[in-house]
Amino acid sequence: MSTPLLALALIATAQFVLVLDITIVTVALPTIQRELGFPQAELQWLVTSYALAFGGFLLLAGRAADLFGRRRPFVLEWRPQPDGAGTSLGPHWGHS
Repeated sequence: MSTPLLALALIATAQFVLVLDITIVTVALPTIQRELGFPQAELQWLVTSYALAFGGFLLLAGRAADLFGRRRPFVLEWRPQPDGAGTSLGPHWGHS
C-alpha cells in the first residue's frame, strides 16, 4: 500500500472513531436521563460539555506533539499502565 493511501486510510479511520465516539454519547442520552434524572433541557449541556472536554484534550495532545515530536507523546500515551487504564500520561511525561 502506498504512503498516500495509507495516510488516507488512517485519516478515515480517525474520523470514524470521532463520529462513533459522539454517537455513543448520543445513544446513551435516554439512559442517562432516566438513570440520573436529568431534565430534557440539561441533556444538551451534557453533550456540549463532553464535546468541549474532548476537543480540549485534542488540543492538548496536538500541543504535546508540537513540543515533543509526533512519535514520543503517542508512544507514551499508549504504554501499558499498572492500574489497567488504557491511556494515561504518567510521571515520566517528556522524559526519555
